[in-house]
Amino acid sequence: MTKHIYAALSGRAWRIMVAASGLIALSGFSQCAGAQEALLSISGRGIEAIRLTLSQLAKLPSRRVTVTEQDSGQSDYLCVPVSELLRLAKVPLGRDLRGEWLSRNLAVKAADGYEAVFALPELDPEFTNAAAALCYSKNGRAVPSSEGPLRLVIPGEKRHSRWVRQVVEIRVTN
Repeated sequence: MTKHIYAALSGRAWRIMVAASGLIALSGFSQCAGAQEALLSISGRGIEAIRLTLSQLAKLPSRRVTVTEQDSGQSDYLCVPVSELLRLAKVPLGRDLRGEWLSRNLAVKAADGYEAVFALPELDPEFTNAAAALCYSKNGRAVPSSEGPLRLVIPGEKRHSRWVRQVVEIRVTN
């Protein structure tokens, strides 16, 4: 018999499993433990607020990207372009991205509170070739818990300061 005890440690949730043998195992899990629970929320003024599960994300148009990691190693990710997530939330893109929308930003927030900010035109394929992508698979497996389950990557960016690990929220600001 295994009992599950949940506790919050340093802003993360942990599952403590106590087996009948008396052994204790710790395993980190996101605050949305099940595959059917929402992992990502997208919100902001003037858009359609949505919450997505991992299985819903995997059904969206995806692409493979190969990036150079900070340690100079190569990784292959399976990702949803951020522009697809913005379309889903009814954010104006392409020819409709004009006027006040040009001054709006997108904040991408991690589980630990880390946040990176982008101007909306930076994420629109009609404005730039740099395509930010929200990744759910790395090298053919789930993104490791130290980085995921969702990780934002921007292929071609020289510094990885805006590559957000453990993404939980995308918010349109301004």
